[in-house]
Order: sequence, then C-alpha cells, then structure tokens
Amino acid sequence: MNPSFFYKSAITVLVLMGILLCGHSVASAHTIFKQQLQKKYPGLSIKCEVCHIKGKEKTEANDFGKLFVEELVEHDLIDKWKALEGDKKEAFEQETMAPVFDKAFEKIKLLKNDECKVWHDIFDAGEMENTKLKRGKTKGTEGLGEENAGGDDDDDADDGEKKDAEKKDGDKKDSEKKKDGDKMVIRFVTGGGVWDGTGSKV
Repeated sequence: MNPSFFYKSAITVLVLMGILLCGHSVASAHTIFKQQLQKKYPGLSIKCEVCHIKGKEKTEANDFGKLFVEELVEHDLIDKWKALEGDKKEAFEQETMAPVFDKAFEKIKLLKNDECKVWHDIFDAGEMENTKLKRGKTKGTEGLGEENAGGDDDDDADDGEKKDAEKKDGDKKDSEKKKDGDKMVIRFVTGGGVWDGTGSKV
C-alpha cells in the first residue's frame, strides 16, 4: 500500500472524527434547553428546529430562537459547558443552564411574533412550527402546556371539587324535599281550607 495514500486516509478520518465530535458537543450543550422546553409543553413533541434553522449550525437561530440568544448570551453558557468534563457538565446543566433557560422562557413566552400572536398561545394550541402533536392531542385545542397536560392526574383535584359541589347540591335538594315531605305529613284539613304545620294556608 502506498504510504502516502495511507497517511492521507488517516488524516481524513481524524478530521471527520473531529467534525463529528465537535458537532455532537454543541448539540449536547443545547439538549438541556430542548428538554426544558419539552417539559413546558408535554403534549407536544418538540424538535430542535423550534429554535434552530434546519441544516445549519446550532449558532444559527430562527426568530423564536433569537429571543433566547438575546436573553442567554450574557451568561456564556455554551462555552462554560464545553470547558467542563464528565459529571461536572451534567451538574452545570441542571444547576445553572436549566434555571437560566426557565427564567428566560417565562419572559419570552409572553412576547408576540410578527403576526402579533403570543408565543405561549401558539405552543399551547399546537400550532408552533417544528412541533408534533402527541397521540390523543388535537391541533387547535388549547391545553398542551404544562399546566393543562397532565391528563387524568391533573384533573383529579378539579373532579373532586366538582363532585363535592354536586354532592352538596344533591344534599340541598334532598333537604328541600324532606321539608316538603314533612309539610305534607302534618298538613290537615279544616272547614276553612287546607293548612300546613307552619300555619300557612295552602
């Protein structure tokens, strides 16, 4: 085998590995952001392209993603993350990156896009680009956000309150019926007409 060919091939492999590793590192650094956003809207399956532009570097953001860039740039989270190793990366993600992202999101979700629609409303209605409705969810129906997406579990408290209210209403009606029944039992007839136990003429 030609030594020159072997050398060039080895260099090519190393370069490709470097590209793959670097690309993976950047993607992993952004993964925590995607995970946090997913928690906000568990009724949706959220793609990376919600913030990034498909086919381009992770540094390229769309209109929604640029809002996060503006909020997060001062924290220099990506570079700090890349400087860490092993468990320190994960700890940094959970203790620093996630809270900073959540704080930024609480501000951003109330902003409006170019069509004057609030970002949170777009997500919550299942109309955000690069998101996919999970099974059992219907596009255009509000309730995909974290405060509404727990299914039967999140509705237990409301159901309980509703049942309590219905029970009280039923008890009230039973009580009224009982009172009417009592009046009927003690009603009596006199020469002047029919009277009940309260002294009122029926």
